[in-house]
Amino acid sequence: MVPPNSIFSALSFIGFLLASIPLPWHLQAWNTGTCMYMIWTSLGCLIMFVNSIVWNDNVVNWAPVWCDISSRYIVGASIGIPASALCITRRLYYIMKLQSLSYGKKEKKREIVVDVSIGVGLPCVVMALQYVVQGHRFNIFEQIGCYPATMNTLPAYFLVFMWPLLVGLISMVYAACTFRLALIQKSRLREMLHTGCSMSAGRYWRLMALCTTEIIFTVPLSLYAIIMNAVSKPPMPYVSWVYIHWGFSAIGQYPSVAWQTSPASIASLEVTRWCLVLCAFVVFAFFAWTEECRDFYRHAFWSVGRRVGVSIAFPMYRESLPRKATLPIYSDHQAKPNHLSMPVQARVKHRSLPFTLPNLSFAGPPDFAERSRLSSSSQEQSNDDMSGSQRDINSFRGYGHRVHVSWVDIPTAPEPASTGVRRSR
Repeated sequence: MVPPNSIFSALSFIGFLLASIPLPWHLQAWNTGTCMYMIWTSLGCLIMFVNSIVWNDNVVNWAPVWCDISSRYIVGASIGIPASALCITRRLYYIMKLQSLSYGKKEKKREIVVDVSIGVGLPCVVMALQYVVQGHRFNIFEQIGCYPATMNTLPAYFLVFMWPLLVGLISMVYAACTFRLALIQKSRLREMLHTGCSMSAGRYWRLMALCTTEIIFTVPLSLYAIIMNAVSKPPMPYVSWVYIHWGFSAIGQYPSVAWQTSPASIASLEVTRWCLVLCAFVVFAFFAWTEECRDFYRHAFWSVGRRVGVSIAFPMYRESLPRKATLPIYSDHQAKPNHLSMPVQARVKHRSLPFTLPNLSFAGPPDFAERSRLSSSSQEQSNDDMSGSQRDINSFRGYGHRVHVSWVDIPTAPEPASTGVRRSR
């Protein structure tokens, strides 16, 4: 039973967005393995989405160059995603061995080079080696789109098919050693993650969970693909380079009624493209709700809001900003406590709000007019205080800062008539 292609198209596009959401923050933090994992996954979902739309009900060769690129990328992604997970697991293992608590610039550059060599260099090598066993230019499957044309020969198992399984097994060894060290020096690791390492404990275990999930799916599926290729059709002999590449410019075109009659073809094609969507949702589940990502989303939202002219209401910051102590005001014209709103604190923050200091208005909330029954002396005193606050704020003019202003309610209470208006200090 093949799921409707429209469902895959929708979920693959959603997967592309979800895998791309945490990427900017990880790029800023130079999390190389995680970034490569997200890039391989998000671009794979995007390619599969385009293929499922363009070749939804046809096998016409609409875009030969696109198929050359996308079919080659599918080969690279099949090894790029496990290789990125290997980079993450390797990094966690060295943290567990307490060998990489803090990096200098030289060590960090070396680690980045090693990670890129594994996560990008190895897939590029496999993509190049795939040409050795590539029987023709590419295949087009209805509803699936462009797909690599790898001949089922014995060299193909060593040049292409074995790499996801091999990388997954190496990641499994690293993960097993990491868990073993975690059990041995659990207390020391906890102390290190809270004090001596730039990586938080929560992020460490999220990365470990991601790698474990990747291993659980990569190793069995890769082993299953190798067994199915070997059992369904026995490998043909690799006669010669000329024999394999004879008629290389041919395009294999397979309508859905042709490839959906073979259970092996259904399993191979559907599992390949749905695994990319699953990886995208796993990435989003583990990394999109961290505190760092939420701060990044908040900053990006206000940056966009500043450009489109979205204003921010002060009550949003009443609970988030620190406040000074309130000052009681006593008036003989009031029989019960009242409140007078005035700005008591301004916190400077670069480029955080879409307005500048000279544009700030210190008028009170909408119900300020109802409180105008205060005595004239009380109003004068409040105005003097207001002017002083404004002078303090205006002292920051000319420095290009943005500010948050916290409004607090100052309670007022009745005072004996003989004393007039008095402000307690």
